[in-house]
Amino acid sequence: MNMRTVERMRRLGWIVFAAMWVPFTCVFAGMVAEFGGWGRQLAASFPLLLAPNADGFSTLSGVAFVMTFGAMFVSMGLLLGAPLLAAIANRRLACGGTLARATIKSAAQTGTYINDNPVVRFELEVQPVTGGPFDAEAELLVQLIEIPKFQPGKEVAVRYDPVTLEVAISREPLP
Repeated sequence: MNMRTVERMRRLGWIVFAAMWVPFTCVFAGMVAEFGGWGRQLAASFPLLLAPNADGFSTLSGVAFVMTFGAMFVSMGLLLGAPLLAAIANRRLACGGTLARATIKSAAQTGTYINDNPVVRFELEVQPVTGGPFDAEAELLVQLIEIPKFQPGKEVAVRYDPVTLEVAISREPLP
């Protein structure tokens, strides 16, 4: 699981979350017959869509209700699943990756905080012991007290997969 996939999951989660509000408003638009006078006339003009059925809901309200909750579950799955998958990938690399040295090119907050500590996305230039240097991205939960250690230009230890070139920042001493 690379960082681009995690970022795509996050973005798609926010898009689905934003789009969820369209069917949410349609739930209330389907209740137009409840407004009386003009609402009943409008519902009579579109009986298949707006007229209340035996349950008191219109077809529009029922379908929109289901779509709203479906979109909510999908967006929450994407938004909560992205950091979980990133953590699993980092753990896998930390246990079995090849140790190397990397220079931090840039650091940016992801917007995620865990116990008031930011998850930071780093752009790195990795210098493996064998082979040429390569650019990579990694995310790390950085304690507030550790922020000076993870500034652009600083060197950090990383573990990487030589096949996929995925990288996880390690808290080990530099090689």
